[in-house]
Amino acid sequence: MVKYHFLAEFSGTKLPPKRVSAEYTGKGKNLILKIRYYKEGKRIFSFWNYQNSLICVDPTIKGINKVHIGEDKLKNPHVESADKKQERFDLNQLDLDYAVERLEELERWRSEAYREELREFYRSLDGYFTPHRLNQLSISDQGLEKKILEMKEHIAKLKKQDNNRYLSTAMRGLEKDIRETTQKIEQEIKDIDIKDQLIMIIGKKIFHSVQEIYCKSIDILSFVNSRINPEEHQDYWEKINEWKNL
Repeated sequence: MVKYHFLAEFSGTKLPPKRVSAEYTGKGKNLILKIRYYKEGKRIFSFWNYQNSLICVDPTIKGINKVHIGEDKLKNPHVESADKKQERFDLNQLDLDYAVERLEELERWRSEAYREELREFYRSLDGYFTPHRLNQLSISDQGLEKKILEMKEHIAKLKKQDNNRYLSTAMRGLEKDIRETTQKIEQEIKDIDIKDQLIMIIGKKIFHSVQEIYCKSIDILSFVNSRINPEEHQDYWEKINEWKNL
């Protein structure tokens, strides 16, 4: 597909090493506009919207390098490794607002009708995570009450901690910036008469907006990585599978 490159200033006929690119990938309902930030000719950051969930990735960071804002229906913000699906950390473990939202979600699970709705939702997605989420939803009523109590105790601890709303505040700002910048890029490229596979556009505001998004994403990843034990985010899905035994 056509790749559009946004430049801060005119650089002649060659692509500059520092640029922002936008490219549509996939087809139909899976059509995605991926936006990438290049520095010194190398991709150091990407973000896109998939099924109303925003995703940011910094491939230069080892380990936890991906921010996921929202998780389709459940809206469960988390960070994870873009390379290792087992490495993931839910942000409700560090943020009070997210923990309260997670508690409210778990309380909805008391309704078997609601849980069945979630099962149907995950079956329709048929992703790698589907069997794990179905296992999680198989938790007994007694096990669920235990998880609800654990979350209430966790919230009580979070209330005593500093910066307990930093992540939710930062993520809301990041989400707003990504949606606005993506809309501007879509508006910019929609009327371009495609005659070449390589299109360069002078878009200083878009270029700097992506730079700001990159910096905010790095701040979030740095905040999380400085506060978690590596062992806490390993074998995530195995731990989720254990819910069916509770």
